[in-house]
Amino acid sequence: MSASPQPAKRVPAEVFPVGSYIQEEMDERGWSSARLALAMGGRDSDEIAVNQITIELLLAVDDPKLLLGEKTADKLGLAFGVSGKLFLGLDRAYREGVARER
Repeated sequence: MSASPQPAKRVPAEVFPVGSYIQEEMDERGWSSARLALAMGGRDSDEIAVNQITIELLLAVDDPKLLLGEKTADKLGLAFGVSGKLFLGLDRAYREGVARER
């Protein structure tokens, strides 16, 4: 009995920092980082401020060593009406793409 061929690993045609996707979504909605921070939710003003700092960091830094956390991904998903797994997948694809290029 011969083994079934393994499917080829899918490689994205284009990879980009998750901050680029976030910026495009914000632009499309006409949202500021403060508006996104509110949409991400929070129990109090301190948590919303942390959301905004996190957003600003993601928009400004495209270092593949900066890992997107699951909690932040879930909050972004809540804000944009998608699964947080979308953001984790974009982040992973970007880091893997950068590693392939090196």
